[in-house]
Amino acid sequence: MSAGSRGPLKRSAAERERQRQLRERRRFGAAQARTSHGRPPRTFTRRRVGAAAALVGALLLFLVALLQPFAGPGSGRVIVQIPKGASARRVGSILAKDGVVPSGLLFDLRALLEGKRGELHSGRYELRHNMSYAAAIDALSKPPPAAIIERVVIPEGFTRMQIAALARADYLSGDYLAASRRSRELDPKRYGAPAQTSSLEGFLFPATYEMTAGAPASRLVSEQLLAFRERFSAALMRRARRTQVR
Repeated sequence: MSAGSRGPLKRSAAERERQRQLRERRRFGAAQARTSHGRPPRTFTRRRVGAAAALVGALLLFLVALLQPFAGPGSGRVIVQIPKGASARRVGSILAKDGVVPSGLLFDLRALLEGKRGELHSGRYELRHNMSYAAAIDALSKPPPAAIIERVVIPEGFTRMQIAALARADYLSGDYLAASRRSRELDPKRYGAPAQTSSLEGFLFPATYEMTAGAPASRLVSEQLLAFRERFSAALMRRARRTQVR
Protein backbone atom coordinates (compact mmCIF):
# COMPACT_ATOMS: atom_id res chain seq x y z
CA MET A 1 0.00 0.00 0.00
CA SER A 2 1.36 3.41 -0.96
CA ALA A 3 1.97 6.34 1.37
CA GLY A 4 -0.81 8.23 -0.36
CA SER A 5 -3.33 5.52 0.49
CA ARG A 6 -2.35 5.44 4.24
CA GLY A 7 -3.08 9.17 4.77
CA PRO A 8 -6.86 8.93 4.46
CA LEU A 9 -6.90 5.91 6.79
CA LYS A 10 -5.01 7.81 9.47
CA ARG A 11 -7.32 10.78 9.09
CA SER A 12 -10.34 8.51 9.30
CA ALA A 13 -9.09 6.90 12.53
CA ALA A 14 -8.34 10.30 14.02
CA GLU A 15 -11.77 11.50 13.02
CA ARG A 16 -13.41 8.47 14.63
CA GLU A 17 -11.52 9.13 17.88
CA ARG A 18 -12.66 12.73 17.91
CA GLN A 19 -16.25 11.68 17.34
CA ARG A 20 -16.02 9.11 20.17
CA GLN A 21 -14.69 11.73 22.56
CA LEU A 22 -17.44 14.12 21.50
CA ARG A 23 -20.08 11.48 22.19
CA GLU A 24 -18.57 10.83 25.64
CA ARG A 25 -18.65 14.52 26.48
CA ARG A 26 -22.27 14.75 25.34
CA ARG A 27 -23.30 11.77 27.48
CA PHE A 28 -21.50 13.23 30.53
CA GLY A 29 -23.17 16.60 29.98
CA ALA A 30 -26.60 14.98 29.69
CA ALA A 31 -26.04 13.04 32.94
CA GLN A 32 -25.06 16.24 34.74
CA ALA A 33 -28.13 18.00 33.37
CA ARG A 34 -30.42 15.20 34.61
CA THR A 35 -28.83 15.40 38.05
CA SER A 36 -29.16 19.18 38.26
CA HIS A 37 -32.81 19.11 37.16
CA GLY A 38 -33.89 16.06 39.20
CA ARG A 39 -32.41 16.39 42.72
CA PRO A 40 -29.58 18.86 43.21
CA PRO A 41 -27.16 17.41 45.77
CA ARG A 42 -26.72 20.67 47.65
CA THR A 43 -30.45 21.42 47.82
CA PHE A 44 -31.16 17.89 49.04
CA THR A 45 -28.57 18.29 51.79
CA ARG A 46 -30.04 21.62 52.89
CA ARG A 47 -33.48 20.05 53.12
CA ARG A 48 -32.19 17.22 55.28
CA VAL A 49 -30.41 19.67 57.58
CA GLY A 50 -33.55 21.83 57.84
CA ALA A 51 -35.74 18.81 58.65
CA ALA A 52 -33.29 17.65 61.31
CA ALA A 53 -33.18 21.13 62.87
CA ALA A 54 -37.00 21.28 62.96
CA LEU A 55 -37.14 17.88 64.62
CA VAL A 56 -34.59 18.91 67.24
CA GLY A 57 -36.49 22.14 67.88
CA ALA A 58 -39.78 20.27 68.33
CA LEU A 59 -38.11 17.84 70.72
CA LEU A 60 -36.67 20.69 72.79
CA LEU A 61 -40.08 22.38 73.00
CA PHE A 62 -41.65 19.10 74.12
CA LEU A 63 -39.01 18.60 76.82
CA VAL A 64 -39.44 22.16 78.08
CA ALA A 65 -43.22 21.66 78.25
CA LEU A 66 -42.80 18.34 80.06
CA LEU A 67 -39.99 19.23 82.47
CA GLN A 68 -41.04 22.88 83.00
CA PRO A 69 -37.62 24.24 84.01
CA PHE A 70 -39.03 27.76 84.41
CA ALA A 71 -42.34 26.89 86.13
CA GLY A 72 -43.32 28.87 89.21
CA PRO A 73 -45.30 27.80 92.28
CA GLY A 74 -48.64 28.79 90.77
CA SER A 75 -51.14 31.35 91.99
CA GLY A 76 -54.61 31.68 93.44
CA ARG A 77 -56.55 28.86 95.00
CA VAL A 78 -58.39 25.89 93.51
CA ILE A 79 -60.33 23.19 95.34
CA VAL A 80 -60.13 19.95 93.36
CA GLN A 81 -62.07 16.75 93.97
CA ILE A 82 -60.24 13.60 92.82
CA PRO A 83 -62.63 10.63 92.49
CA LYS A 84 -61.77 7.34 94.11
CA GLY A 85 -60.00 4.96 91.72
CA ALA A 86 -59.26 7.67 89.14
CA SER A 87 -56.37 6.86 86.80
CA ALA A 88 -53.42 9.22 86.39
CA ARG A 89 -54.80 10.22 82.99
CA ARG A 90 -58.21 10.98 84.53
CA VAL A 91 -56.54 12.99 87.32
CA GLY A 92 -54.58 14.94 84.71
CA SER A 93 -57.79 15.74 82.81
CA ILE A 94 -59.43 17.05 86.00
CA LEU A 95 -56.43 19.21 86.86
CA ALA A 96 -56.21 20.61 83.32
CA LYS A 97 -59.95 21.38 83.29
CA ASP A 98 -59.64 23.28 86.60
CA GLY A 99 -56.57 25.20 85.39
CA VAL A 100 -54.14 23.56 87.82
CA VAL A 101 -51.80 22.22 85.10
CA PRO A 102 -51.51 23.07 81.38
CA SER A 103 -52.00 19.55 79.98
CA GLY A 104 -53.59 16.41 81.35
CA LEU A 105 -51.63 14.24 78.90
CA LEU A 106 -48.28 15.70 79.97
CA PHE A 107 -49.28 15.34 83.64
CA ASP A 108 -49.90 11.65 83.02
CA LEU A 109 -46.57 11.28 81.21
CA ARG A 110 -44.69 13.14 83.96
CA ALA A 111 -46.28 10.93 86.63
CA LEU A 112 -45.18 7.90 84.59
CA LEU A 113 -41.58 9.18 84.34
CA GLU A 114 -41.50 9.80 88.10
CA GLY A 115 -42.97 6.39 88.84
CA LYS A 116 -45.95 7.86 90.72
CA ARG A 117 -48.92 6.98 88.55
CA GLY A 118 -50.08 4.48 91.17
CA GLU A 119 -49.40 6.77 94.14
CA LEU A 120 -51.98 9.50 93.46
CA HIS A 121 -54.65 9.76 96.15
CA SER A 122 -58.33 10.55 95.86
CA GLY A 123 -60.13 13.18 97.90
CA ARG A 124 -60.48 16.94 98.08
CA TYR A 125 -57.32 19.04 97.68
CA GLU A 126 -56.51 22.72 97.84
CA LEU A 127 -54.19 23.47 94.91
CA ARG A 128 -53.15 26.48 92.81
CA HIS A 129 -53.63 27.67 89.26
CA ASN A 130 -50.74 26.96 86.87
CA MET A 131 -48.81 24.64 89.16
CA SER A 132 -45.87 22.68 87.82
CA TYR A 133 -46.47 19.00 87.11
CA ALA A 134 -43.93 18.07 89.77
CA ALA A 135 -45.66 20.20 92.44
CA ALA A 136 -49.12 18.84 91.58
CA ILE A 137 -47.86 15.25 91.61
CA ASP A 138 -46.14 15.85 94.95
CA ALA A 139 -49.35 17.28 96.47
CA LEU A 140 -51.54 14.44 95.21
CA SER A 141 -49.02 11.81 96.35
CA LYS A 142 -49.93 12.71 99.95
CA PRO A 143 -53.27 11.98 101.67
CA PRO A 144 -55.80 14.81 101.40
CA PRO A 145 -56.41 17.08 104.41
CA ALA A 146 -59.18 16.14 106.80
CA ALA A 147 -61.06 19.34 105.99
CA ILE A 148 -60.64 22.51 103.92
CA ILE A 149 -62.26 25.53 105.53
CA GLU A 150 -64.10 28.04 103.33
CA ARG A 151 -65.09 31.51 104.52
CA VAL A 152 -68.41 32.34 102.86
CA VAL A 153 -68.88 36.11 103.04
CA ILE A 154 -72.49 37.17 102.41
CA PRO A 155 -72.94 40.96 102.15
CA GLU A 156 -76.08 42.61 103.43
CA GLY A 157 -78.80 42.92 100.81
CA PHE A 158 -77.77 39.89 98.75
CA THR A 159 -80.65 37.92 97.25
CA ARG A 160 -80.98 34.14 97.26
CA MET A 161 -79.77 34.09 93.67
CA GLN A 162 -76.64 36.04 94.56
CA ILE A 163 -75.94 33.88 97.61
CA ALA A 164 -76.35 30.75 95.46
CA ALA A 165 -73.56 32.04 93.20
CA LEU A 166 -71.35 32.62 96.27
CA ALA A 167 -72.06 29.10 97.52
CA ARG A 168 -70.97 27.62 94.20
CA ALA A 169 -67.83 29.76 94.10
CA ASP A 170 -66.96 28.69 97.65
CA TYR A 171 -67.21 24.99 96.75
CA LEU A 172 -70.41 24.14 98.59
CA SER A 173 -72.37 21.26 97.15
CA GLY A 174 -76.05 20.98 96.35
CA ASP A 175 -78.65 23.52 95.28
CA TYR A 176 -78.75 26.62 97.49
CA LEU A 177 -81.90 27.95 95.85
CA ALA A 178 -83.78 24.73 96.57
CA ALA A 179 -82.42 24.56 100.11
CA SER A 180 -83.45 28.15 100.85
CA ARG A 181 -86.97 27.78 99.55
CA ARG A 182 -88.26 26.36 102.85
CA SER A 183 -86.87 24.75 105.98
CA ARG A 184 -88.17 22.96 109.06
CA GLU A 185 -85.84 25.17 111.10
CA LEU A 186 -87.80 28.34 110.47
CA ASP A 187 -91.41 29.04 109.56
CA PRO A 188 -91.73 32.55 108.11
CA LYS A 189 -95.38 32.72 109.23
CA ARG A 190 -94.27 32.60 112.86
CA TYR A 191 -92.45 35.88 112.22
CA GLY A 192 -95.42 37.59 110.65
CA ALA A 193 -94.75 36.71 107.01
CA PRO A 194 -97.80 36.25 104.74
CA ALA A 195 -99.14 32.73 104.35
CA GLN A 196 -98.30 32.70 100.63
CA THR A 197 -94.59 33.41 101.24
CA SER A 198 -92.73 31.27 98.68
CA SER A 199 -89.20 31.19 100.12
CA LEU A 200 -86.95 32.15 103.02
CA GLU A 201 -85.89 35.38 101.32
CA GLY A 202 -85.42 38.00 104.00
CA PHE A 203 -84.68 35.47 106.75
CA LEU A 204 -81.21 34.42 105.47
CA PHE A 205 -78.94 36.41 107.74
CA PRO A 206 -75.95 38.11 105.98
CA ALA A 207 -72.64 37.44 107.71
CA THR A 208 -69.36 35.53 107.30
CA TYR A 209 -69.69 31.78 107.76
CA GLU A 210 -66.92 29.22 108.04
CA MET A 211 -67.90 26.13 106.08
CA THR A 212 -66.12 22.97 105.05
CA ALA A 213 -65.41 22.77 101.32
CA GLY A 214 -67.88 20.35 99.78
CA ALA A 215 -70.45 20.83 102.56
CA PRO A 216 -74.08 20.92 101.39
CA ALA A 217 -75.57 24.33 100.73
CA SER A 218 -78.42 23.39 103.06
CA ARG A 219 -75.93 23.64 105.94
CA LEU A 220 -75.25 27.26 105.04
CA VAL A 221 -79.01 27.91 104.99
CA SER A 222 -79.28 26.38 108.47
CA GLU A 223 -76.47 28.60 109.74
CA GLN A 224 -78.15 31.69 108.29
CA LEU A 225 -81.52 30.84 109.82
CA LEU A 226 -79.91 30.17 113.19
CA ALA A 227 -78.14 33.54 113.02
CA PHE A 228 -81.43 35.21 112.13
CA ARG A 229 -83.24 33.65 115.09
CA GLU A 230 -80.44 34.62 117.45
CA ARG A 231 -80.48 38.24 116.25
CA PHE A 232 -84.17 38.61 115.66
CA SER A 233 -85.70 41.98 116.53
CA ALA A 234 -88.52 44.18 115.40
CA ALA A 235 -86.18 45.97 113.02
CA LEU A 236 -85.12 42.67 111.45
CA MET A 237 -88.76 41.66 111.17
CA ARG A 238 -89.60 44.82 109.25
CA ARG A 239 -86.65 44.24 106.88
CA ALA A 240 -87.66 40.61 106.38
CA ARG A 241 -91.19 41.66 105.45
CA ARG A 242 -89.87 44.25 102.97
CA THR A 243 -87.64 41.75 101.15
CA GLN A 244 -90.14 38.90 100.95
CA VAL A 245 -90.78 37.42 97.54
CA ARG A 246 -94.53 37.24 97.30
